[in-house]
Amino acid sequence: MFQPHGPLEFETVENAELLILKAELTNDPQNLGLTTAPEDDEANANLLNQVREDIRVYRASVPADEIKIPPAELAALTEGYREWWRIEVQDGTVKPAVIADGFYELFGANTAARASFDSVSTEPASRARQLLDRYVTLTPSDIANARNAT
Repeated sequence: MFQPHGPLEFETVENAELLILKAELTNDPQNLGLTTAPEDDEANANLLNQVREDIRVYRASVPADEIKIPPAELAALTEGYREWWRIEVQDGTVKPAVIADGFYELFGANTAARASFDSVSTEPASRARQLLDRYVTLTPSDIANARNAT
């Protein structure tokens, strides 16, 4: 039997994450229409899993060549900063969440490099991904567990 990447496995939602979800269900700070009613577990899972343009998170990784740094802006950096950048991109990819603070220190808000980084480093995401800071698809069972988490 063909299995492209091995058997399918679902990641467990940990208790700390369930508590985050419980607060989200209780308070609904994004006004998604969440409830704490058991009969809404499936609807709540769907609402939290829906990818939304207005929720942006850092991409897991970005090909380094997608971040366009004008030669003049790169040349304006100190040798130490240029070396930091070379090290960060040496494998051909960068992890935006890991390098954002350093990148923002190197390139000011009004630079083309910053504009390029900002345009490629984030992607639309679900509220679940934003809350739990990982790729996740919540199930109605996860929602039920969140409602009852202590």
